[in-house]
Amino acid sequence: MVAFGFAGAVSKGANAAWPLFGAGMLAFFPVLQALVGSFGAAAKSKGPKTGALYSKLAILLGVTWCAYPAIWAISEGGQR
Repeated sequence: MVAFGFAGAVSKGANAAWPLFGAGMLAFFPVLQALVGSFGAAAKSKGPKTGALYSKLAILLGVTWCAYPAIWAISEGGQR
């Protein structure tokens, strides 16, 4: 995910940057799946406080990363 993002940021032109950006976003879906699925279950098994804290942090990470495509399109992607 990070490698695709870096390659998209340093590439020249929209024909390379946008597909690389899209590949990076696709690579993030398994990360989100792990955050919600197996990691969440493991945190909840440690106790209710740990599970609640993990849920809050996972939501914060998810919201932040869902805002990233819009920010990238306005800044990096919009300059191509």
